[in-house]
Amino acid sequence: MTTEQFGDDHVTTGQTLHQLTQAHFLVNDIPAAFSTAEKAYEIFKARLGEEHAQTKETFRNVELLKLVIDNAEKQKQASKAQLERIKQVTKAGGLGKYKRVDEKGNVVIAPPATASGHAESSASGAKSNIGVKGELDVDELVQFINGGGSGGGKTSRGKRRTGAKR
Repeated sequence: MTTEQFGDDHVTTGQTLHQLTQAHFLVNDIPAAFSTAEKAYEIFKARLGEEHAQTKETFRNVELLKLVIDNAEKQKQASKAQLERIKQVTKAGGLGKYKRVDEKGNVVIAPPATASGHAESSASGAKSNIGVKGELDVDELVQFINGGGSGGGKTSRGKRRTGAKR
């Protein structure tokens, strides 16, 4: 409507395009925002000159939107390259026994989980003792960590520390 009423190169049309740029940006339509920002910039540059505040602001918007588009393209290319690396690894015989791909697509070296859910401790298949004391309460675990058994009685460290200054 603004174009019909004022024409393609009127300052009011440029201001409407500037507002439309912001609306496109807010709904994440970056290509449309960039296109309308360029049109608004050309109008302001022709009508108001390059030194006018409105022209400078619109030019900054064009530059920022250009950076956003370039950054999105770089991220897209990086994702494609990462996907290609994963395809190459799987074609070359898989990931191997101790490698897996995490949720971001990175190859991670980690021992596989066994049927019980615990990782193997060595290549020979020896099971880990991690989790053996998992049923003890907190006090018993503290005693175990400090070198005591799972029973009551004094530890080999002597007096019990209470945290107070001596």
